[in-house]
Amino acid sequence: MRQQREKIKALFESRPGDWIPLPEIQPYAAQYGTRIFELKRPPYSMNIVNMTKRVDGIKHSWYKYTPKVVVRADKQYEMNLRRQCAL
Repeated sequence: MRQQREKIKALFESRPGDWIPLPEIQPYAAQYGTRIFELKRPPYSMNIVNMTKRVDGIKHSWYKYTPKVVVRADKQYEMNLRRQCAL
């Protein structure tokens, strides 16, 4: 299970923002849905969304991983910005 989860994680991280069709994920794990669910939970907390479409009555699925953006203000930058705004 751990190896399956890590392989799916690596696939998503190699293609951030891309819609990955389900047939590309399935070879990594028979229970791909469970592995993706695990990746959405801590300690991974990956932002993974699913899209489905019916084409001629057949359901097609895609998954997309969007990395979280962490914004951290640099203290020196923040002090310089405050000085400029005070002028």
